Amino acid sequence: SNPNGPEAAIVNLLLQDQSQNTPLDPLVSLVNESQGFEASSLEEIQTLLMRGKREEAVKRALTGKHYALALLIASVCDHSTYHAVARCFVDKALAAGSPLHTVAALFANQMDSTDMDSTISNFWKDSTQNLRETWQLHLASILSNQTQGWKKIVVSLGDKLLENDLCHAAHFCYLVAGCPVTSETNPSSRLVLLGCDHRFTMHQALTTNESIEGYKRTEALEWAKRKGNPNAVISALQSFKLKYATNEQR
Repeated sequence: SNPNGPEAAIVNLLLQDQSQNTPLDPLVSLVNESQGFEASSLEEIQTLLMRGKREEAVKRALTGKHYALALLIASVCDHSTYHAVARCFVDKALAAGSPLHTVAALFANQMDSTDMDSTISNFWKDSTQNLRETWQLHLASILSNQTQGWKKIVVSLGDKLLENDLCHAAHFCYLVAGCPVTSETNPSSRLVLLGCDHRFTMHQALTTNESIEGYKRTEALEWAKRKGNPNAVISALQSFKLKYATNEQR
């Protein structure tokens, strides 16, 4: 990504406090040394290669945790074999839920876009426990290493954060991914009032402090859009402007 672009600024924002708040060492750890290589498997791999049995050699390299060798052999096999080895390495050798695992998974997924929807739906299954503390790191990692479908991955991160009642973080992800502000009557809406969960009826009616703050944030977003385009308008916000004006008169 462009080091001088808006995404780089977002990355700097996401990472500016991490040196004080989140210890990074546990997040990038490899498997324990006690789960290390099987030296005896090298002879078996050598024998298989001498007979031209590359796929079998790849499998034996994986069971022996010789991931670099498995990747090297797989590079001269078919594409699906290489992709499978890359995914195995990511899942077995890197700590699940770490930003390093996230970026490596992005690179591995880049090799196979045939089943992107399934990949996205399962992308954060192992990261739920630590997302409250690490979501900024994951988002920064994705923005700094954009691959095919990265926006969908960011949206799925937002969905997972929302499942964990982290509405502000979820909405930040939606904005970064370019999700539009849409009507509260649309069942697929993700952004309605910024920083406010529109799924609650009281928020839709602008009768809570949280919804009022969300309305003001969304109005500020519309103002910011107009600074770049005088004709910009958030259509879904218009009904809330009427509700806000009506409530103010009471």
